[in-house]
Amino acid sequence: MSYVDTSIIVAALDYLDPRRELALEILEKKEEVYELITVDEDFGREKENIKREHRRENSC
Repeated sequence: MSYVDTSIIVAALDYLDPRRELALEILEKKEEVYELITVDEDFGREKENIKREHRRENSC
């Protein structure tokens, strides 16, 4: 299991972030990721913390 910095996840979700493509590539290369998103904004409101575990199969 590996850990991904929250800033990479946020960059991957932000369509206006110039680092988005690179962040998506990093996330797609991970086999298993423990994903932690600390804050998600929806129309200016903060949602509660979201914690989830992702298991990805090797795409070879």
